[in-house]
Amino acid sequence: MGKPANMYKGIMPPLVTPLCADGSTICERSVERLVESLRPYVSGYIACLSSGEGWKLDDEQWHNMARFTKKYAGATPVFVGIMRPVTDDVLRLAHRVEDLGVDGLAITSPFGETVTQDEILSHYHKVTSAIDLPILVYNESAISKNSTDFDVLMKIAALDSVVAIKESSGSIALTQKLMKAGLEVAIFQGWEHFCLKSDGVDGYVMALANVEPRMCLKMFETPTLEQQSEIINFCDKNGLFEDDWYAAIKTLLQARGVIAHCAVA
Repeated sequence: MGKPANMYKGIMPPLVTPLCADGSTICERSVERLVESLRPYVSGYIACLSSGEGWKLDDEQWHNMARFTKKYAGATPVFVGIMRPVTDDVLRLAHRVEDLGVDGLAITSPFGETVTQDEILSHYHKVTSAIDLPILVYNESAISKNSTDFDVLMKIAALDSVVAIKESSGSIALTQKLMKAGLEVAIFQGWEHFCLKSDGVDGYVMALANVEPRMCLKMFETPTLEQQSEIINFCDKNGLFEDDWYAAIKTLLQARGVIAHCAVA
């Protein structure tokens, strides 16, 4: 039986993590408002990924962000990102959210420039064997400091519980190669400036969707060069291509009254 890749389509924003003013705890009311502001445009939510400062959150902040997102998402699917440097820490946190009823996990490779492709494959084998939840593979290098090769991604995609790949390596060639590979997993684009060149992906998991979900949905449904230019201009103007893009998004959301504070972890 094939995997239900068609279940995972559309706009799945990697939510920023709304913190209280002192940056120590999650602002529940802000999470509720953020989730509600996106609801008409999205097919799912992903908490605690890189836009959510997932690698910076302590365990309690991480768990509360996951809990509040699930609480207010209603019937909309919720994936929870786990950005920890080693497999054992990923598994430890994964077991903590099993009782929340989340719909899946988003997992990076282990952290470090010296991590090998064999170690990355072993990491995903261990996670999928131990956790009975759908897995979204987050292929990036900004946080982990490594990236997964195409051949290894093919092997990971064949694992039973892997249902999607967020392609954020920065290589449009890799995205297009994955799209043509006939995989039984959904392929999501993670970079705003590659939307047009990745026409035909199953969806977007992009930071921009926190503040402009309608713009993202329009681009996904009817991609044009004009809309791609609008997206790039918006991101350039508002700092979404900077190293602290999540801070820029929080500033915009606070100015719009969606979140109460723009504190970062």
